[in-house]
Amino acid sequence: MTYQKITLAVVVKEDDSEMFTQALNDALDRIEKIQTVFSSEIRTEEVGKPENAEEIESIPQ
Repeated sequence: MTYQKITLAVVVKEDDSEMFTQALNDALDRIEKIQTVFSSEIRTEEVGKPENAEEIESIPQ
C-alpha cells in the first residue's frame, strides 16, 4: 500500500490567523472521524505580504 502526503499552504491576515487555525483543526477533527489520518500538523509562521495581496483584497466580498 502506498500513501500520499498532502501539503497545504494558506496565507491569511494576522488578525484572522487564530480563527482560521481553529477552523482548520475543527475540519481535521471531522475528517478523522470518517478517514484514517496518520499524522496531522498545523504550523503558523509570520510571512511577508503575498505578491497578489492587492488583487485578492480588491475582490468584492
